Amino acid sequence: MENENVNPLDIEIKDLRFKMSARLWNCLWHDNMETLGDVVKLEACEWLRCPGFGRLTLKELEDFLATYGLQLKAGRLPPRELAADKVKKLERALREIARVNNSRDRYSDEIDRIILKALEI
Repeated sequence: MENENVNPLDIEIKDLRFKMSARLWNCLWHDNMETLGDVVKLEACEWLRCPGFGRLTLKELEDFLATYGLQLKAGRLPPRELAADKVKKLERALREIARVNNSRDRYSDEIDRIILKALEI
């Protein structure tokens, strides 16, 4: 039985392994989070920049923290800014692919159009 006098911020991540999904636990563990106090120091937008950490994992993290009466640091970026950041990264990647290929085939423009259409804001 857990000690109810423990500050939730001091609860260690390693002790929560079987209380959350494997994906969430792995993200926290691999980002060197030791306690829930470490987790709540970051904003939602910072978590979304972590590899393998998407909106569903963010929702799960927020729900999990709520069970301990905690929440992430305030200051989310609006979704449009997050999407714009992803579009910029995608455009850089497409330019790099074009540079490496040197000769663009007839499908490259179509692929670019489809990807950018899919990421419309």
